[in-house]
Amino acid sequence: MADYVKAPVFENIEGLFHGFFFRTGGKSLSPFDSLNISFDVGDMESDVVKNRKIVLKELGFEKMVSVNQVHGILHYIPKPLEGVYGEHLSKKENADIIITDNPGQLLLIKTADCQPVLIADRKKKVCAAVHCGWKGLVSNVIIKALDIMMEKYQCEPKNMAAAIGPSLGSCCAEFVNYRKEIPESFWNYRVGEYNFDLKEISKQQLLKEGLEEKNIWVDQNCTKCRQDLYFSYRNNKKTGRQASVIGWKI
Repeated sequence: MADYVKAPVFENIEGLFHGFFFRTGGKSLSPFDSLNISFDVGDMESDVVKNRKIVLKELGFEKMVSVNQVHGILHYIPKPLEGVYGEHLSKKENADIIITDNPGQLLLIKTADCQPVLIADRKKKVCAAVHCGWKGLVSNVIIKALDIMMEKYQCEPKNMAAAIGPSLGSCCAEFVNYRKEIPESFWNYRVGEYNFDLKEISKQQLLKEGLEEKNIWVDQNCTKCRQDLYFSYRNNKKTGRQASVIGWKI
């Protein structure tokens, strides 16, 4: 059985299912132990497929949509019947934003320190899964996802809820070369000399786009600190990726 955390802001949205999964409860062996859901880190393909099936079974879905995450702002909108266990079974799409209003599709984001951001509009029944690394954050990937939801589906921020999942905390998000890497507009989010509160940056972007603070939830776990619960690239370069998923039930 795989354990996961649910965001309170999604609990009362009818038909919406989601979860931020721990690294435990899967089939993969060290250093990918045990619920690794990425085919791109060196794990056995057969174990990854088993792990993805575990995630699907936990939430009661049959179709999973994932992309080739590229640390940018490209988006992908899957077709209604699309969804497979593994990327190897279909064409890989380069994207960091997945958006759907199709029921029965579980959208998957793979992380090991980056932020998984899940968004849902309770009125339009549209949801998005966003891979938000620091490069994507600098490129406004969250704002891009919200803009697409509003332009394509006529979503409204007042009807949206968002959850920022387990990722690097300000304790471990160190950027020694931040003057070259991080825009000066983000420097107010420094904690100490070199660390940044990346989760707070994401939260403020959501607020500025019109989401209400009561509809935003932030997981306080740091993936680098909690090796028992999460994969962390900064801890171990050769490691797995945990799953963050969201979707509407048929």
